[in-house]
Amino acid sequence: MENPAKTIRGHNPAGEVITTTLGKPVSSVENPDWVCTLHCPALFADDKSVAGVDAEQALELAEMLVMQLFDHRGIKPI
Repeated sequence: MENPAKTIRGHNPAGEVITTTLGKPVSSVENPDWVCTLHCPALFADDKSVAGVDAEQALELAEMLVMQLFDHRGIKPI
């Protein structure tokens, strides 16, 4: 992913480093929401999108989702 907004890393129970990249939120004329793309092959086969009413909310919701998924899978943030 080019120019990520944020990168979140963690260790899974096996000690491997898991890296999740959050893209910079974008908006489009067709959709009033802002969308932040999540890239994490260890969690998803395909990139996922998280929407918010503005760029800040989209990024915040994406980060919250990643942290919840990390917690659910026993991945400790580093």
